[in-house]
Amino acid sequence: DPIFTPAGTDDVQREYDRFSNLNFTLQSRDGNGVVEITPWWRSTRINYDGDLPNDVLGIQPNFGGSGVLHNVGLLSNTYAAYVGVRASDFRATENHAWKIGVDVNRENLLAGQAFGCYYAQGCGATTGTHEQPYYLFASAEQAQAGSQIGIYGQDNWRLSKNVEFDYGLRYDHSTGYTSGWMFSPRLGLKIWDGGKNTFHAFYGRFYAAPLLEDVRQDCVVLSGCTGVPVYDLKPERDSYYETGWQYAFNPSFTASFNIFRRTAVNILDTTELLNTPLFAVFNNAIGIDNGAELRLQDRTLNGDSWFLSATYSGSYAACISGATFLFPPNVNAAGVPCVAQLSPEDHDATVVSSAAYTWRYGAGRRWFTTLQGNYSSGFPVAFQNANINLSGRLPAHTTFDLAAGRTLVPGRSGQDTGLSLQLIVQNLLNHQYPIKVANGFNTTQIANGRTFLLQIGAPF
Repeated sequence: DPIFTPAGTDDVQREYDRFSNLNFTLQSRDGNGVVEITPWWRSTRINYDGDLPNDVLGIQPNFGGSGVLHNVGLLSNTYAAYVGVRASDFRATENHAWKIGVDVNRENLLAGQAFGCYYAQGCGATTGTHEQPYYLFASAEQAQAGSQIGIYGQDNWRLSKNVEFDYGLRYDHSTGYTSGWMFSPRLGLKIWDGGKNTFHAFYGRFYAAPLLEDVRQDCVVLSGCTGVPVYDLKPERDSYYETGWQYAFNPSFTASFNIFRRTAVNILDTTELLNTPLFAVFNNAIGIDNGAELRLQDRTLNGDSWFLSATYSGSYAACISGATFLFPPNVNAAGVPCVAQLSPEDHDATVVSSAAYTWRYGAGRRWFTTLQGNYSSGFPVAFQNANINLSGRLPAHTTFDLAAGRTLVPGRSGQDTGLSLQLIVQNLLNHQYPIKVANGFNTTQIANGRTFLLQIGAPF
């Protein structure tokens, strides 16, 4: 890692998240319709307290020039509160299954940041006055409200015993630091040959707006911090195409093969905020993702199940079209169209594969153990032409996950009196592989080590 941090540096990150909802469900008398209304509330807080005296003593290469730059220390407090409601109405008839719904929320953000710099002249300075441990540059505290609304209607139309047609339309609108809207049509066709083969095709548009906490004042360490943010982060707009074939060896054992293509403008992507785990969001102007997926899955007579999937794909992006921070000057090549600058995304993995087996045992076969293996070919070393001296990919990596516990039987309230238990262990072997390396755009990232999650539930 070319970024040097003094021994004993103690940066502290604290995260708090709360969520609650209330679900109301009304089923029609004939059992063919249901209305759902779900109000919800969430708050999230992230406090980052950098060890500023030590942070500014760290150094890193000046990828955009010569010599080295001193690292930047960070103090950051971000709080966001959401309130929203989801409502839908579903109805099934002999040949149709339609659903209409609305999803709306309101967010309020309060955020503040301060940056510790080595020189009095600012965080981007390579020389200057250094007469105290660090110099603090604070940004004005921000308070901003925003909203998102989605309204949709969709229908599954059974044209015959062998043909189904899915169609729908969604409207999205978002406000905040930036705003936008889009109508998104979605069309799907499924054809069954009456035997073991099923074919499908799908086309859809998708809209994604940045959250308010992703459009706060921030900076990239290699370019210094800007005191006057430009809130030009834009909503992402995607088009997705997929076609595929499924073969049924028997009612429980199937194989499927899909080919997909996604094109996007103003892709919402992330880099790191300084040398911290916090994300800073930016827009890639354009992107494409092409690939093919193969999947096998089966459920045995005794209740065990397994699957195997493999994906071969290429994900590419180019140019910077929006962000709230400065970037190295050689990111967008002057006079060269973005299409000619397409290069692998920093999360692009040519081959990704997963396989898992679930054993069920005990009374009623409610106890289970699942072991899953995950493989990924290496991620690119360089990104966005930030460092033309880097090329190639990081090493491939393999990890294992484990889950074990006891499930409850749905719809048996009052009969199943036990607890539901689930212990999830991710990265079982604690393989901490590199995800990214410092390259003039990203800082070095290492995968999370072994993590444990215990979930306990009770019927009522």
